[in-house]
Amino acid sequence: MKISTQRVVCWSVVGIVLLSWSNLSRAVTLTDNDGDDTNPQVDDDKVVWQGQDPNGDWEIFIHDGEQTMQLTDNDTDDTLPQIDNGRIVWQGSEPNGIDLEIFLYNGDDILQITMNDTDDQNPQISGANVVWESWDGNDWEIWAYNAICDCMAQLTDNDTDDVMPQVDDQQAVWQHGDGADWEIVSETLGLGPNPDDDNLDDNPDNDPNDDVSLRITPRTLNLNSNGKWVTARLDFSGADFDGRDVDVDTLLLEGTVPAEKVKVQKNGRFIKMKFDRSEVQELLEEGNHVDIMVSGMLEDGETIFTAMDAIRTIDKGNGNGNGNGNGNGNGNGNNGNG
Repeated sequence: MKISTQRVVCWSVVGIVLLSWSNLSRAVTLTDNDGDDTNPQVDDDKVVWQGQDPNGDWEIFIHDGEQTMQLTDNDTDDTLPQIDNGRIVWQGSEPNGIDLEIFLYNGDDILQITMNDTDDQNPQISGANVVWESWDGNDWEIWAYNAICDCMAQLTDNDTDDVMPQVDDQQAVWQHGDGADWEIVSETLGLGPNPDDDNLDDNPDNDPNDDVSLRITPRTLNLNSNGKWVTARLDFSGADFDGRDVDVDTLLLEGTVPAEKVKVQKNGRFIKMKFDRSEVQELLEEGNHVDIMVSGMLEDGETIFTAMDAIRTIDKGNGNGNGNGNGNGNGNGNNGNG
C-alpha cells in the first residue's frame, strides 16, 4: 500500500484499487485482467504499478487520473516502479536478461540512466533526484542521478555493502555495513539545481565562475577499492566554447589517463567521461584535499584547456563485504554499476 496526501492505492485480489481521502467509500478498481498487477505507487492523481503481460514478463503501467497507459513493452522484466512529481523510475532487465538497469520516465520520454554490465536496483525518486544501489564487482554501492542536469554521482566507495537507499529532496539515506553490523548513513546530494526548478539555464547559481569547471566522483576515493571507474564531468557554462568544440580523444586526467565512455550532453554544456579507476588510484596519494586536473584540446588543434577539482582520498585495506544486500525485486544480487 502507498499513501499520498490525497489518495491511497493498494493491491487486492481484484487488482489495483485507488481510494480518495475525501470519499473513502468510493474505491476505483484500476485493473481487471488475467495477469498479476502488483507494487502500486501513488503521486497525487497518478498511479504506477507493474503488471504481467501475456508473455508472462513484468511491464510498467501508469494511470493519470483518466486513463491507463503502458509505459514499457518488451520481453524482459520491468519492476519496482516509484513515482514523484510526475517522474517515474524503475529497474528493468536489459534485452540480454543478464543484468538490471535503472530507467526514468520524465513525462515525455523513457531514459536509461545506467548502462553497464552489472546490476543496478532498488531505485527511489524525489523530485528530479534518483538514488539506487549498484554492484561494483565486490559489494553494493549507492549512486545518485539528477534528471535536470543529467548528472550522476557515486555516493559510496568502500569494501562493504551500502543498500536500501531512500531520498527526499536533496537528502539521501541508506543502510551501511561497517563489517560488524548495519548502520544508517545520511548525505546531502547537491546534484543540479533545486529539484523543483526544471529550468537549468535560468538558474544563475549553477553557472561556475571559472571558464571550465570539473566535478569528480566519487567525492571520497578509496585508493584500495576494486571499482572500475572514476567519473568526471566538465561544465562549459562559463567558457566561450562548449563540449561540441572539444576533441574528445585528447581528454586526459593528470596528463596521463585517457578518458573513456565520453558523452557530450545538453547541447555541449557538459561532457561526462570515465577514467580507469586503477590507473587513477596509482597516481594519487592519501589526503583530505587532493587536486585533480583534466585537460583537453579543441578541434582547432591549438587551443588547450584545463579544469581542476579536489576530492578526498583514503587508503583502506581490502575488507570483506557485509550482509546479504540483495534488496527487493527480481535482482539476483550478483552484479552492479561500474
